[in-house]
Amino acid sequence: MERPKLVSVFLRSRVARRVFLRYLTTALVPALLVGVGGLALMAHSATDSARETVRKDAKLLGHAVFQRLDVLESNLIGMESVLVEGCRSASPEGDALPSELVKIGVAGVTVWSAKQPSLGVLGRFSDPRWMIHELARDARDRGRRLQVVPGGQSAAPHVLFARHLAGEDGILVAELRFTEMAWLINELFPEEHEVAFFGHKGEQVYATSREFDAMLAVEAPRLAGHSGVLALEDDSGAEWIVGYWKLPLASVYGAPPAPLCIGVPQRIAYAGLSQFGLFFGSLLLAALGIVFVMSSVQIRRQLAPIDSLGEVVEEYAAGRLDARAPEHENDEFGMLGRRINEMAAHLDAQRRHEWRRREHDRALLSSIDGNKIAETVLAAVDECCEPDLIELSLAGGVVGARSASFVWDRTGGLAQKTGQGLSSRERLYYEEHAESVLIRDTAELPQRPGESSLGSRDQTAVIPLRANGRLLGLLRLRFISRAPNAETVRTAAELVSQAGIAFHNAELIARLENSSEEILEALALAVDAKSAWTAGHSQRTSRLAAEIAEAMGLGHATSVRLRRAGLLHDVGKLGIPPEVLDKPGPLDEEERQAMQEHPRIGARILEPVATLRELVPVVLHHHEHYDGTGYPDGLAGEQIPLEARVFAVADLLDALVSERPYRTSMSLEDALEVMRRERGRQLDPHVLEVALRLIEDGRLRVEAPSQPREFAEVHR
Repeated sequence: MERPKLVSVFLRSRVARRVFLRYLTTALVPALLVGVGGLALMAHSATDSARETVRKDAKLLGHAVFQRLDVLESNLIGMESVLVEGCRSASPEGDALPSELVKIGVAGVTVWSAKQPSLGVLGRFSDPRWMIHELARDARDRGRRLQVVPGGQSAAPHVLFARHLAGEDGILVAELRFTEMAWLINELFPEEHEVAFFGHKGEQVYATSREFDAMLAVEAPRLAGHSGVLALEDDSGAEWIVGYWKLPLASVYGAPPAPLCIGVPQRIAYAGLSQFGLFFGSLLLAALGIVFVMSSVQIRRQLAPIDSLGEVVEEYAAGRLDARAPEHENDEFGMLGRRINEMAAHLDAQRRHEWRRREHDRALLSSIDGNKIAETVLAAVDECCEPDLIELSLAGGVVGARSASFVWDRTGGLAQKTGQGLSSRERLYYEEHAESVLIRDTAELPQRPGESSLGSRDQTAVIPLRANGRLLGLLRLRFISRAPNAETVRTAAELVSQAGIAFHNAELIARLENSSEEILEALALAVDAKSAWTAGHSQRTSRLAAEIAEAMGLGHATSVRLRRAGLLHDVGKLGIPPEVLDKPGPLDEEERQAMQEHPRIGARILEPVATLRELVPVVLHHHEHYDGTGYPDGLAGEQIPLEARVFAVADLLDALVSERPYRTSMSLEDALEVMRRERGRQLDPHVLEVALRLIEDGRLRVEAPSQPREFAEVHR
């Protein structure tokens, strides 16, 4: 085999990856620890620094706002007499405002007094006159000289400012617009910063962007303390650090504190950290490249035989067990190659054996004729166990067997059929002995009338043929040329066990022709006999479905029909191999398709029987889901027959509280929770609601099944 290239081998070989990781750990872990530690320390420091910076920025902006208000008040004081005279002579609609005030963001000025509340206006106010008068009265009576106004559809956010006139009984009121303060923000902070002002109740007054305002809309009313820092996320998923400071307006202006917020994106705040991360990543990649080159030189020498073995194992995984690994000279890889080849040969033989077993099981379980079952089991035992002579003796009354004894000579096949079946002496002996398989010298076995031992060297494996604990017959395997081993006897016992089920199924199907009610019960037992995990399932689900139908008012006839259908709903599983039914893990695609055929198999079994034909819709569609994801036809909603929808609820309930080979049983509470989640998906919501109400009222009894896992281990 040609040695693979380094790249293909290196990427596929686990050994190569393991050695590489060892080099990587030795070279890079110390650097990684130092780098990660430094990065974490830097991130912590950057976080603290960014939070403290935005908190200070918020306070800085607050002081700038106070300075702005001081400038406004100073200008109003300096122009007080001019403004008073101007307001007294101005019209109520507003005259021109002095340019000095316009430059500092003043929109309007007026004078209010109790004696003459309706003086003229210089400029133009955004608020109605009653609001201006209310602020003036608050300034006079309570000392409140400032009010933050959020604005509205036709008015921009602004501040109403009031001060007492010197030597007069009057209040000078001015409006200062927030939009005129944008220069202050641009002068103090970079372009990436966003700013927002809020009223004392948390209402939005001014924000540099709608996105920033929306991000703070929920948090503003809940801001705690005089100042602080928040970590927020906007609608686009970007993270922000936001500092806030509540303007202490009460001490100077008699107004409640108003929050002021300033935010910066984390990507800006952590720019230095990102640069360090890029540098550290580049350093790590460079170290990784060096380690790769150094380790590849050492790894290359070890990969060729491992890669060869890996390719052979891939062939095995694909099912091609005839592939063989190269057996190198006397080294560890050569020993491993020989062991792999031995394992492959064993697996190939085992696979062929399992395939034959499956074919034999299918042939046994698909037949209802006693003679055919007998001949099939003899042929199967002959093929799998290779004895010199096989004899099957049946007890009296085995359904469908027209002969009582069958002798198979592996040189000539079925050699003899006689009416002499199981003797009373043999029946008593093997009914008293509980062993499922006995291996004795021929001389030690109870002899049949006229029969003598073939010699002390000859051995006979005697396997009782049982069904549901009843002795149906004996299978004798005579070994003359060789002694049987435990594996041979185990294989024969498994086939005889399937034959017992087949005989039992044949007996149950024979009863179907005589009594409708008896056959329903018998078939339910036959289905349960396939697997200990579903023992009693059909009887329990038929009762649950009938009681739910009664509670829904569907009538007695429907209830009876559901009870009968429940007994037969899984009759199609008679055609499913036991290894699929009892598989402890997930089914593969072939097994899943086989399992999903059991409703159709059941329908085909019932369809020819006129008295059972009315049960076919439930048997065929009890695995359909309400949302259309079920099988076999993918029906949905009202397309599924109502009786099938009722039975689906009962079937799922019993399955959940019962133990299965692939899971343990659920408590009733957990099972009901699962069913609630399947409302409208697997289950009809209305039917489920009725069942849940019955259980809650104590009118529907959910039986706890027996423990099938213990039963299965005892009868394994």
